[in-house]
Amino acid sequence: MRRLIVVIVGMFFLALATPARAEKTPKVVWTDISIASREKRPELERFLKQVVEQQTRRADWGAKRPSPLEARFEVTEWSAVIGKDVVRVTCTGVGKLKGGQSVRSHFSMGGRPADRGVLERQLLTMLGRGIVSRLADVAREK
Repeated sequence: MRRLIVVIVGMFFLALATPARAEKTPKVVWTDISIASREKRPELERFLKQVVEQQTRRADWGAKRPSPLEARFEVTEWSAVIGKDVVRVTCTGVGKLKGGQSVRSHFSMGGRPADRGVLERQLLTMLGRGIVSRLADVAREK
């Protein structure tokens, strides 16, 4: 019985500690997350938004500010060149903090044409992680 009470009290204090930690970090609002491409690919945009949101929660954005940080993320170049036995996917992305510096990343990878979807998601994950973490570095320096 005593052990159960200790566990319940411990869980209570852990639940109280979590919101306090969240209040110390600034809120980040993404005004635009888009992929510039000739063909519309809404499933890739949804995937990129998930990656960016997840990475935003993980990144250290510095001390809390009175107003939220506004940022935008745009994949400016997106292409997939398919050969007979290889596909080459290239992407370039730009991230910008409102009133601040912008960051840019470029990735290019090749693989089997049957794995094109996996390759595209891998590149978007790398691009999203890189740009969000670099924007967090810029925000901490401000």
